[in-house]
Formats: sequence, C-alpha cells, structure tokens
Amino acid sequence: PLVADAIELARTRAVSRPYNAYADLYLAAIDAMLLADAGGESYRRELQSIAEMLVNLQRDDGLWAAPEFNPDGSGDCSLTQYCILGLWAARRAGCRIPAVVFDKTAVALIENVNPDGGWSYRMTGAGTVDASSHTMTLAAIGTIGICQRLLFVGSGNTAVDEKLRGILQFKKEETPKEHVGYPDYAARMDPARAEQCVQGGVAWVGARFDMPLKARFDMPLKKQSIQNLHFHYYFYSLERAAALAGMNGGWYETAGDGLLRNQGSNGAFDEPEKRYYGSAICTSFAILYFMRSTQQILDYGKGFQVGARDLVEFVNPRARSKRQVGPLDELLAAMEGQDFSDLNVDTEDVIDRIQFSSREELIGQAEMLKTLMKSPDPDNRQIAYWALSRTGDFDLIPLMLDG
Repeated sequence: PLVADAIELARTRAVSRPYNAYADLYLAAIDAMLLADAGGESYRRELQSIAEMLVNLQRDDGLWAAPEFNPDGSGDCSLTQYCILGLWAARRAGCRIPAVVFDKTAVALIENVNPDGGWSYRMTGAGTVDASSHTMTLAAIGTIGICQRLLFVGSGNTAVDEKLRGILQFKKEETPKEHVGYPDYAARMDPARAEQCVQGGVAWVGARFDMPLKARFDMPLKKQSIQNLHFHYYFYSLERAAALAGMNGGWYETAGDGLLRNQGSNGAFDEPEKRYYGSAICTSFAILYFMRSTQQILDYGKGFQVGARDLVEFVNPRARSKRQVGPLDELLAAMEGQDFSDLNVDTEDVIDRIQFSSREELIGQAEMLKTLMKSPDPDNRQIAYWALSRTGDFDLIPLMLDG
C-alpha cells in the first residue's frame, strides 16, 4: 500500500504539476524514476509532462540550479545529475526529449572539470568554485556516462560506440528505434574528450578510493569533513558511475564491505548527526548500492541496452545440445533417472515446453515433478520448481518452501 500510494502521488503531481520551479526539481526527477520503474510506458503521459518541465528549466549552459542554493549563479552538479536521471528514465519509457538537452549537459560538465580531474558541487563554466569532492566527481561521471550512451551508442560513427557496445552487449537489430538514442543527431560533445574526462574522474576517485571509508570509521566524529556527512549518497553515486563507466577492480566488494560496517543492529543505515537524510534515506541509498540498481537498468531495463542474461542461461549455463525435446511426459521420465546435463537436449526447448504447456498438463505431471524435486542434480530440481509454480496449486507451496 505504501508503494501504491507513492506511485499515485507521483502520477498526480506529474499531471497537475505542483512542482515549485527549481525547489522541487529533485522531487520531479525522483517521481520520473519511480514511474518509469513502476510502469514505464503505462505512465508515458505523466513522464512526458515531467520531462517537459525538466527540459524547460534547464539553463542555457546545460546545467540546473536552485537560486536559493546557488545565489552566485553557478550550476549545481548534484541537481543536474538528478535531472538527467529523471530524463533518462522518461526516455527509457519512450518519451520525446530533444537530444540537445543531453548534449548541452555533457558539454557543460566537460567544461567544468577541475584541473585535478574531479568535479565540485558548484560550477560556473569560467572556472572552478569549490574543490573536487567524491560525490560530485561520481555524479559527473555517471551523468556524462548517460549522455554518452544516448548520444553515441549505436551511432556507428565514433570510437566510443565500439567501447560501449562491449560494456552493454548492444544488439541494435533487437532494439526499438525510439530507445536506441539519437543515431541521426550530430553531437557537439567531443566523444574523445568526454571519455578522457570520465577516465580522469575514475582516476581521481581511484586515487582516493578508501578516504570516505577511513574518514567514516577511523576518525572521531568531530574530525569528519562535510563530505562524509554525505556518506551513503557517495555509495549511491559510486554504483551508478561504476556501472556507466565500466569500472572494475573489485570496487563493489571493497566499498560494500565498508558500507556494511555502518549497518545497525536493527538493519538500518544511518548518519551520526542526522543532518541531511535520516535512516530511511540512508538505508535506501545503501540498498540501491547493494542491489546494483544502475547495473540492473543496463542489463535488464527497457532501453537501448540488451542484457546477456536470460532464463535459459540461468537454468543451465552449460553448452546447449541439439536434440529436440519430445512430449512433456517423456521429458520428465528421462529427467527422473539421470542428470539434466546427460540428456543431450537443448535447455531452451525444455523451458519452452514447460512454458507453453497447459496448466492441466502440468498438474497431471505434478507427482513426477515432486519426484524431480528430490533429484541430486540442481538443474533438475530448478526446472521442477519452476514447472510446479506454473500449476497454480497453492497446496504445493509448503513443499516448495522446504526446497
């Protein structure tokens, strides 16, 4: 009920637009992410409305800012990150968003990189305002990464395209045109310079990778910098930047082990001074990190990426055979006496056979499937559970829970 209420609130806000200009841009972007994940194209009208508001409030320099937090007229790196996240979500749902919106943002971030390779919270375009920080550097890396993919993946005319194809396992022929990005748009952003900035930012973070962990756990609270009050936001930004930039090297386990040290006995994550977020938000940031939320979008999300995982690979990642599967009863009888790997059948055919079998047919084979649930071969057991779940027989639930 809480989730349903939140979705309805976001939908209502999107239609009636009660966002108060810049002050609620974060809320609008988060509403877009929620609606895109909750229903995607089912909420395309609401998402288009949010996208148009975000586009209209983008500054000429490609950034977003809240005057109350940026009285000097500087751009806001954090807010810009969220607005692009909201627009990316709307784009994945098929909304119409001009390519120049993403292009201008990427160019602005490239122009505002600090000499040390990092980014600061405030950006003027004419020079740096603040020192580079962990969270803002990660925010910029992730934002440029989104723009790279929308502007260059599948365009076929840049070196970046081939690099990103490897990360995303891109399959253009299987992707609806509206989700490919902007293959006909000539971006002003220099792809080579963009990639240089991303890798420079990765190097900046890499050179200081353990600093937030040390500051959070090894220093007295009074010595913590303002940066470390955004501790959980740092992890939320790290996961996204790492996924979009193709970072490797064990960052997930190393940083994740440090984050786990901050979990309380009640399961919650919290910041000591409760200055910004509170336990609900800190815990949400932590869960988004641990579940690899951005990586899931790249692997499974409806967009211009096509992931490599499918049910067949999940059930049996071994080499596929060629023998055609016979009737369901013959298949199950063969499975009963030997390991699935010895049957010389294609697991994709097995899944198709079960998936398209009638409920009555599966119910009729329930006893055989129960026998397979005791098989020493885990692949046999996995197929048995999956087939039994399709019978819709609630009496089988205790047996499946035991398994």
